[in-house]
Amino acid sequence: MNSTVVAQERNFNRSYTVSAAYDGKVGPVTLGADVTYGNSLFTGPLPNGERNKAINEYAAGLNVGFSGFTFGAGYKLRDYGIKEMKDSQAFDVGVGYENGPYAVSASWFASRAGKNIGYKMPKLDIYQVSGSYKLGAGVNAFATFGYIDLNVESRLKEAFGFADQDAWTVVTGLALT
Repeated sequence: MNSTVVAQERNFNRSYTVSAAYDGKVGPVTLGADVTYGNSLFTGPLPNGERNKAINEYAAGLNVGFSGFTFGAGYKLRDYGIKEMKDSQAFDVGVGYENGPYAVSASWFASRAGKNIGYKMPKLDIYQVSGSYKLGAGVNAFATFGYIDLNVESRLKEAFGFADQDAWTVVTGLALT
């Protein structure tokens, strides 16, 4: 299957999203929460030849903070509603700590793209550690180190020549406000 042709034939006719969010404090604890539902009408051809299929998406997230620590997590599910395509999912978790001019955090993001035309889609994991320091009024130094891991099913490698990929990232600089 030519992925360029598939991408060109995709067509979403209409789409809507409904969300609810809360951001506030309960005593000394900060809370942030959200939920989202989305629906899109996909008019392009699906692997089973079907057209005009509604695709549903569900997402939720939660942040809890206390004494300089913040813990967070999020989840998203895309439900294709057909057996030829397995639902795709993404989720992340993280923790951060801030004290005076210092801040550090660590997080993990995972994407599981499901199944399409009988093949398991690649799995993506991103691990990240960040830190920052306030040098003065409006001047912050920051650094982020990350590792990206893309794993491809062996049948997908054989059929299309795809390969596993790994990468390290480093971002550093000054933020001026």
